[in-house]
Amino acid sequence: MTEEKLVDIDRQGRRLHARWRRNGTPTVVIETGSASSSSEWHDVLDAIGEFTSVIAYDRAGYGDSDADTAPRTADRIVSDAVALLAATDLPKPYVLVGHSLGAHYARRFAQLHRADVCGLVLVDPAHEDQNSFMPQEMLDWWAANADVLPAFDTADAVRLENEAAEHNNAVLRADPGLDDLPLMVVTRDQNGWSEYMPEELAAAVGAGWTAAQTALARLSTNGVLRRANALGHHVHQEDPQAIVDAVRMITAQSHPCANRVPERDPPPGVVDPGIQYM
Repeated sequence: MTEEKLVDIDRQGRRLHARWRRNGTPTVVIETGSASSSSEWHDVLDAIGEFTSVIAYDRAGYGDSDADTAPRTADRIVSDAVALLAATDLPKPYVLVGHSLGAHYARRFAQLHRADVCGLVLVDPAHEDQNSFMPQEMLDWWAANADVLPAFDTADAVRLENEAAEHNNAVLRADPGLDDLPLMVVTRDQNGWSEYMPEELAAAVGAGWTAAQTALARLSTNGVLRRANALGHHVHQEDPQAIVDAVRMITAQSHPCANRVPERDPPPGVVDPGIQYM
C-alpha cells in the first residue's frame, strides 16, 4: 500500500512531503533533479514498490515541503533525507537513485553513510566538472542562446540549491571515489541534443555528455553505464522501465542487497566496453 503525507523531520516542526511503499529490504530512496517534483516519479515508485521498499520526497521548499533557512549544502540535504528515513521507519540498507542534480546528493549520502548504502543508481546525472567535458563552442552557444533554451525554475528552493552548488562540487571533488559500491549510471541517448542546437554541435555535446557519464560510472570498481531509450534529460518520464530495471539489477546482484532472484535477465545497454556488469 502506498503512503503519502507530510513528515516531521526535526524539533522545529519542519516537514517534508513524501510518498512511499513498504515492501521489505532494501529501501530505494529517490532524489529528484533540480526544480523537479516527486510526483514525476510515481510510475517508477509504483513499479519498484512491487519488489522492494521505496520512497520519493520533495526536498525543502519544493512542492508541499517546508522551506529551510539553513544553506542548502549537500550535507544539509543528506541530513534531511536521513531524518525522513528515520521518521518513516523504512528499513536499511538503502539503494539511492539520484537524477540530474539529485545525483550529487545521492553520492554525498553514500559518502557519509557508506555502511547503510548497498547500491547507487544515477539517472542522467550531473557531473561536478561537467563543462570540462563539453566543447567550448557549446558553452559559447549556450551563453548566446539562453533565450531559446528551456527556462530554469527561479523558485527560492532552486535558487538556494544553486547558491550552494560550488561548495557541493568542491566537496564531491575532495572525495570522489565510491570504492566497490554497486553503481549503475542510466543515461539518455546522446543523439537527443539536436532539439536544442545545430546538429554538428549537438553531436559534439552528445559525445561530451557521454564522456562525463562514463567518468561517473568509473567512480566505482562495480560501475555500469547503460543507455536508456530517452532523447531528453527526463529519463524517468521517457523510459521509466530503464530505471526500474537498474534498481532490480542492483537489488538482485549486490551484497547486502542480494536477497532476491532477478525475474529476468539483465537488459542490454552497456555502452562502454571498459565498464562491466557487476
